[in-house]
Amino acid sequence: MEAAKNRRRVIVLTIILAACFITLGCRLVDLQVLHHEEYARLAEDQHDHFYYREAPRGDILDRRGSPLATSVPVKRVCADPFILKGHEAEIARFLAPLLKTNETCYSIFLIALT
Repeated sequence: MEAAKNRRRVIVLTIILAACFITLGCRLVDLQVLHHEEYARLAEDQHDHFYYREAPRGDILDRRGSPLATSVPVKRVCADPFILKGHEAEIARFLAPLLKTNETCYSIFLIALT
């Protein structure tokens, strides 16, 4: 009687484990075969971004720890001279208020680039 009870428990446990593995296998087939393109696109969208950040430079200190030289963050503007050709004054007028400087220095620099 005890052996029959143990055999029944083993059979029930085997059925439960088999059902779990079958369910897991069906889910894996669903994810890896049926929805492969969707998840591959999502993964590509998440992992194809490059961010370039320059590391801050260290301060130069004297022997007492007082700063002798330090870095100051500045704005950098880059442009293609072939695209700017003929529009230097307009671009200098546009950039001057954004960078809080005089537009004549930009127009001279932009003309020198082209």
